[in-house]
Amino acid sequence: MTDLNREIPDNFQRRRSIFAGSMIEGWLLITIATGVLWDSRTYPPSLSSGTPGPAFFPRLLALLLGVAGIVLLIKRYRTTAPRDKKGSVLATHSSKKPATKWKNLGLMIVTIAGFLLVSPQIGTVFALPILISSLMWLIGERSALLLVTVPLAFSVFVYGVFSVALGVPLP
Repeated sequence: MTDLNREIPDNFQRRRSIFAGSMIEGWLLITIATGVLWDSRTYPPSLSSGTPGPAFFPRLLALLLGVAGIVLLIKRYRTTAPRDKKGSVLATHSSKKPATKWKNLGLMIVTIAGFLLVSPQIGTVFALPILISSLMWLIGERSALLLVTVPLAFSVFVYGVFSVALGVPLP
């Protein structure tokens, strides 16, 4: 009896893994970063000397997204698939069923849409912690301490940067 994994050359497995997992996410982040950079090319760099203009934040965001994408690609490239003693690639199983993943994705989209509808009424500073803790819950975080502190800290950070430091009113 032959081992099916042995009949497939390693370079085929390597090419196939390019489009798996974090590779897709990394390329998606790089694509989004490229799109943001392309879109922001017509924005003025600054409105007055010494102050950042409308192009600053989109380009900063694009830079951060691009770096995150590159990190994901490097991480995926450096990670090797688990193999048995004969060198065959072992099947990896996710802890969640595919149906659960799609359900969580749908719930995330509904949560973000709810945030967009509710934030103008109650304010971004109050709606943001609800959004972040909901998204954290959906991706599997169950620590009550983290579900409370991270969203509150992020909301305080957003308020401090935009309202206090930059003077930009939040909805």
